Amino acid sequence: MTHNQAKREYEIYRQTLMDFKAAHGGEVQINTGRFMLFGMGNREKLIYENGKLKTYPLGRVIRDFSPDDDYLLPADRHTAIFSKGREYEILENDEAVFIIDETGCHPVNGTEIPMTLPDFEEYSWPQVCRVLYTEILFNIIAGIPVPSYGHYRYGWYRDGALIAMCLMRFGHIGLIRDWIMSLDSPYDFNRGTHISEPDNLGEALYLISTVSDKNHHLVPKILKELSNFEVKNENGTYLDGVTDGANHPLYVTKWAKYGLRSLGLNDTYIIPDNIDDNYSELFWMDYTDADHPGEIITEEWPYLTWASDHYHHKLENCKISDKDFPLTWEDRPDFSPLTCPHTWHAAEALLYITSDDYPLKNAEKRSI
Repeated sequence: MTHNQAKREYEIYRQTLMDFKAAHGGEVQINTGRFMLFGMGNREKLIYENGKLKTYPLGRVIRDFSPDDDYLLPADRHTAIFSKGREYEILENDEAVFIIDETGCHPVNGTEIPMTLPDFEEYSWPQVCRVLYTEILFNIIAGIPVPSYGHYRYGWYRDGALIAMCLMRFGHIGLIRDWIMSLDSPYDFNRGTHISEPDNLGEALYLISTVSDKNHHLVPKILKELSNFEVKNENGTYLDGVTDGANHPLYVTKWAKYGLRSLGLNDTYIIPDNIDDNYSELFWMDYTDADHPGEIITEEWPYLTWASDHYHHKLENCKISDKDFPLTWEDRPDFSPLTCPHTWHAAEALLYITSDDYPLKNAEKRSI
């Protein structure tokens, strides 16, 4: 790829991001450096940063390009590098991650794992979709979906459930099958071993449904745990308990109902119509006419905002970062080191953009 070709590809990508931001409420300035990540799924994880391709997160240098100039082309999982009159490329495709130079196309050790990757050309923002899916697939570590590699060590049920929805939609659920089959606790205990968050129960049921059935060994334990959170009123039984530090009965009940239905299990729970729960709108997948949600707008936890706008079929708060890559994050945008990319944010964005109820699904397709 020549310098002029790379510059042109980059300009097209930047224009696509500008168009996307104009349609979705703008951008958020995030405090992170300039880098690109390679290594989707179970491939070796790599980072291109400051002219070097390194293993991630340990930082072993694979090649120092000492560039005079370079272009990050995230929508093509591609970086074009120019050094002392020579042209180099780093490219990830269905076969592996490659370093391309004048001597040929060289796969990076540990990345030669075939994957069939969608091009998303049937959607309105194929370039943005490809970047979001890259951010998700990069954060699958040895078959475990993590919120953000380098910041989180374990898989979380809630983030994992949203990731699984993406993998189901685009054909890669097999990447996390072994992790789901090995689950043996009704809770992920992501806030500590003494905190059992009840939304985990429905999330775990849904995860199990993507690769197994009601005979999975964890299902009886989950069904037993559900009874510990049951609340009865004059209309029936719903669930209540502390999730993210507060009671969210509608959110918890919706996840349980969704998980039970996904496995074909009996569901007798009601969604009470006299309780306000702003987390209810985070569950846009079903039961959207059964409650009175609030609205969540936050730049620190952008996945909440994307879910909220999805629920309300809105776009004006669906922001991405001001960077070419990554597009997603978690925490206060000026915090350092910032958690980015973030899979829950990426999954919420990708699921909304590719959904049947996305308001711009018939917009002109923008692609390189």
